[in-house]
Amino acid sequence: MDYKRPKRQNAGANINKLIQKEILKKGETAFQNSDSNEDNDFRYTSCIDSSQDSLDSDFEDTDSDVEAASLAAMDQIEKILEEKLRIHTRKKRKKLIIPKFANFGASTPLKSLRKNIKPSKNPLSCENQIKRSLREKSLLNTENSYLLFNQRMNIKKSATENNLTLSQYENDTELTQEMILIEAKATELENTEQLRQIIQDQEALLQSKLKSMKFNKPQLIYPILQTKSSLLKTLKEPNSALISEYNVLFDDASQLQNYTFDKWHNQEPVYRPKMCPITGKPARYIHPKTGIPYANLEAFKALEKLCANKFAFQPDSGIWIPYSFY
Repeated sequence: MDYKRPKRQNAGANINKLIQKEILKKGETAFQNSDSNEDNDFRYTSCIDSSQDSLDSDFEDTDSDVEAASLAAMDQIEKILEEKLRIHTRKKRKKLIIPKFANFGASTPLKSLRKNIKPSKNPLSCENQIKRSLREKSLLNTENSYLLFNQRMNIKKSATENNLTLSQYENDTELTQEMILIEAKATELENTEQLRQIIQDQEALLQSKLKSMKFNKPQLIYPILQTKSSLLKTLKEPNSALISEYNVLFDDASQLQNYTFDKWHNQEPVYRPKMCPITGKPARYIHPKTGIPYANLEAFKALEKLCANKFAFQPDSGIWIPYSFY
């Protein structure tokens, strides 16, 4: 099939204008060079007739029906493209926009949502700056200004110290060997005193720790049974064991009947109350000095005060009053 290119509305307009300008220029030059007599017109016989000149295909006259059909087809194609673009934009608006902080059960966030922001080594640099609020910016600026102020003060201080040391060295005189030895002895004494002080402080700290670990509460003593026995080595043979003997002398036979060899045999048990007389609670311990049973630490302190014979107890008010008030 033979397809022809459709002609544009302004096809060849600029070229036609240029051609007309060139023709006008040539005509003006020919008119200026022409003589009064037209005998020399034979020079222009070699010019080609305008009817024989062939134009480019873009400038050829085409059929009006074909051109109208092509224009209509182009308009229809443009309308179809506009409709597709409108549908695409409408669908894009209807899409669900998921915010970055949402997580619908995803184990790891998407790569597009990840932000690997590495903090800059220099906090005062402008690289990798994060968007902050006005309050955060003001706080950061104050902190940075404070750091810069401290740096400047340290630099000034070090400079002044260096100047002082230099001036001291300049004014100092050269020391002799005897003066150096005297200074060395003095520094040695100072160092030994400092070491002794440090050792004493450490020992005091250790003693305080040991004292704090001790149990300073009163000892809760239960009744203790004391017995005495004597061992007599009667036989010194290598194969014999040690034998203990208990000798008792009786003047009369009546003493033998009344004497009990076992002190705890056939003896009534000692009555021990089960209640604390001070607190009224069940007794758990026995006071070592008085033998009175008591329940807790408060009762023990009360018994200690009673044993000291320096305080009197008022049961109505529950206060211990020293004897000096009476």
